[in-house]
Amino acid sequence: NAALGDPEVPLNVTGIVAAGNHLYFAVDNDPDAALWISDGTAFGNSELAAFGSGPIINLVALDNDAYFTIGTTLYRATSSEVTSLITLASDVNEVIASDNGLYLALVDGSLIHVAGSTVSTVTNENGVALSGVSALTAVATDGVYFAGDFDTGAGTSTALYLSTGTAAQLVRTDAEVQN
Repeated sequence: NAALGDPEVPLNVTGIVAAGNHLYFAVDNDPDAALWISDGTAFGNSELAAFGSGPIINLVALDNDAYFTIGTTLYRATSSEVTSLITLASDVNEVIASDNGLYLALVDGSLIHVAGSTVSTVTNENGVALSGVSALTAVATDGVYFAGDFDTGAGTSTALYLSTGTAAQLVRTDAEVQN
């Protein structure tokens, strides 16, 4: 048995994802954070990157890589390195991976789509940036469903949207589509 405080034993694990042939896991040693990688064996674990601030949150897998945020920064981890992809204007509430990239719901209520090196603000059918975004749900190849603000003309309500990239459309009933 390893003793507590053993530097070879990662403690305070806060998130785990499988990407490719590896497990990635976040370790939070407040205020420091680290991302570890594992080949799935008891002794195949190593620290991939250490950060002077933390915690690592929103750890998700897309293809062979892991993605996560610390504050307003989105990172990508491969099996050999961690790189900063973008620093956003607002903290990130939620990240979800879809067949067509990553979606980030920000604290300010907006939605960001990341596909490769392209970062875009998701807009509604009128080209206006969305607000009040929450409850991201990826559904196979359809993209991402989510709740967002909708101007009813008499005020704001919450509606269901679907995005398959940088634009989102309201999800309507068959009766609405036929009219």
